[in-house]
Amino acid sequence: MIASNPMYKEKCAMKGAALRASSSWANICKVNTDGMPEAEKKNWIYLFNYLVNHAPGGQAMKDMYNSSTAIFMSMFLAFVWAILYIYLMSAFAEYIAWGIIGLTLIGVVGISIAGFGWYATCKDDRKNMGLVVGLFGALLSLVYCICLKCGWSSLHNAIDVIDASADFLAKTKRIIGVPFVYFLVMVFYFFFWIGCIICVYSMGTIKPNLNYHLDGVYIPLWRDVEFEGKGQGK
Repeated sequence: MIASNPMYKEKCAMKGAALRASSSWANICKVNTDGMPEAEKKNWIYLFNYLVNHAPGGQAMKDMYNSSTAIFMSMFLAFVWAILYIYLMSAFAEYIAWGIIGLTLIGVVGISIAGFGWYATCKDDRKNMGLVVGLFGALLSLVYCICLKCGWSSLHNAIDVIDASADFLAKTKRIIGVPFVYFLVMVFYFFFWIGCIICVYSMGTIKPNLNYHLDGVYIPLWRDVEFEGKGQGK
């Protein structure tokens, strides 16, 4: 029960067997099982176990709780790998960039050599395919070398920018906190949104349905919410 509901002050303040919700948290009236009769307590325990073990949301939360160690460890390792990656890029970004360019050139030249080698050694009709592959690799190698020659200055500047960016990240590691803070803000906003939805629904007329079944399965604690005849939500 939410504080925006007119019944909140009356019901949440009640104590005793009539209502077992004698306390609140964040203006949400919660059930207090202390002093409950054993049969009533078993009903609440059954309901809680059902929500945790069978409801989709409860199962998801239970799975997250059971894997919380792995989740927290992955978050920690992600931070460690990010720091390590930043320092490695700061130290080797320029060498990696030039190495990729060299490996690409070696690759296209290797295609040409392999194609011509296949053409020279093959004794059947497939040797013509080797000639085509060799010519294609030679043409690709020539175009690649021309592009490197024409764009050498721009390529050199681009690699310098990559190296400078890596050095910048290494010296301003606090920038990693930007996505982390954004994530925390979004989590807070999500739970705030959930609270707003609960408050809006609490303003309506809540009618419990104790015999609700979905696909033959009994759903405990089902409630229909009506808003003065303007619509119905469940």
